[in-house]
Amino acid sequence: MAKIIGDMSPSAKRELELEITKEELQKVRNRVLRKVQQQVRLKGFRPGKAPIPLIEKLYGASIDQEALEQAVGEKLRQEAEARKLQVVGTVRVEEVKETDTGYRVRITFEVIPNFEIPPASTLEVKKVIRRITSADVETEIQRLRSRLAELVKKPEDATVEAGDYVFVDYEERDEQDKVVQKAKNSYLPMVPGETDERIINAFLGKKVGDTVEVDITLVDAEGNETPRHLVYRIREIRKVELPPVDDEFAVNLGFESLEDLEKQIRQDLEKAAQEESERQLEDEIVQQLYERIKFELPESLVKEYMELYRKQIRDEVLQQVDDPEALLRSLAERTLRREILLDRVAQEFNLEPTDEEIDAEVEKRAQEYRVNPKTYRKRLEKSGGIEHIKSVIRRRKALDLLKSQVKLEVIVE
Repeated sequence: MAKIIGDMSPSAKRELELEITKEELQKVRNRVLRKVQQQVRLKGFRPGKAPIPLIEKLYGASIDQEALEQAVGEKLRQEAEARKLQVVGTVRVEEVKETDTGYRVRITFEVIPNFEIPPASTLEVKKVIRRITSADVETEIQRLRSRLAELVKKPEDATVEAGDYVFVDYEERDEQDKVVQKAKNSYLPMVPGETDERIINAFLGKKVGDTVEVDITLVDAEGNETPRHLVYRIREIRKVELPPVDDEFAVNLGFESLEDLEKQIRQDLEKAAQEESERQLEDEIVQQLYERIKFELPESLVKEYMELYRKQIRDEVLQQVDDPEALLRSLAERTLRREILLDRVAQEFNLEPTDEEIDAEVEKRAQEYRVNPKTYRKRLEKSGGIEHIKSVIRRRKALDLLKSQVKLEVIVE
């Protein structure tokens, strides 16, 4: 008789003690033995015809190990199904004891934890909607202006000013005045954050043909300091010229007039603000529920999700973070916590996607990826992606249900 410790617990770690009779183990062993006989290729015997005694002699130990693992796996599936447990990760055999009738096996494993969902009606959440102002529209217009900006060459007698782009010949010299690096016709933006401010200050007020020399100390990733003498010769100075904000500006962006552009910008900003408001509301609901439940996340799934995020985030982005592993873990735990909680809500309230909802989601994604919907659906069915679509819809319906039940206060800022 199997016994699961912590069956109805928010813990992800579980321990199972079960008994496997000699007859049960022998049935599994015979099955493994026949499989090995079919797979091995031994000199002097046709495929699948090697004698069983020889197979036993050569592979007996590994057959015993695989048979025990398969028997444990079958028992675990039965027990997990009876208790509605979702096993994840690797099952570890901790102890095996032989008894008169067979074996007593103790294993440890992880599950999606069981927990009770508190009534959503007891949650008090705020939905903050940011009001879009004329200043917001103007900021977006200025961003668009910068996209259409041109670098215009300044007169030969003009001086370098903040915001200019300076084209230079460049040398980097070490303490012995030896050139260790040089470049022709490279450019330096006179913009803090893009160029060292010590270099910018040395350039301000200079003209074409002037030489600019700067002594700085370079610091590498390990904190090692290297003094360098930088020598620049100014070849050309260009200034950023922004287009005027008028109807022509709007036409260049694909609109009939400046009024139409401003109207579209406002609509886009309002839509983005509404979407952000919804995301924050959903995060708050999930966080409040989690704070009341505090279930444990399966470490095996956390590591799996960390690897998924590692593949999605560019290496150069991770390299700029002080602790990349902490960032990946935070993202993984947040996503996993949300999915487990919403899946549990969907299960409790029997929220299943309809065929129409599945069709609509497939159609939407096909349009986003610019592929034929029928071709895309066949690809999903072949790869098992339809199940992922169903999970997405379940979680969306779970969120909609929670949002309809919470005590909501709407604040417009």
